[in-house]
Amino acid sequence: MPQAAFIDESCRQRTGDSHAYALAAVTLALHDADRIRETLKQLRAAKNPTVHWRNESPARRIAIVRTIVGLPVHGTVAVCLYATNRSGHAEAAWPD
Repeated sequence: MPQAAFIDESCRQRTGDSHAYALAAVTLALHDADRIRETLKQLRAAKNPTVHWRNESPARRIAIVRTIVGLPVHGTVAVCLYATNRSGHAEAAWPD
């Protein structure tokens, strides 16, 4: 069965020199793509072109999560926490 994958990433500076890098991937059966796309489009509020977590109210976030967990998708998220040392090089936030 043909599959499709969608990937997004984000990097945020936290307090001090701490950073968080997240990479998320979702896979789905290609024959489900149009139905999933239409379901996600219906989650957009008013004339907003996208659904963006930080712009949503707590009630809308719950509705978004309830919709997404019902979709036939498989998701994976990887998060890396790191600090930048004085020379500007990244250092892992966990011991070797």
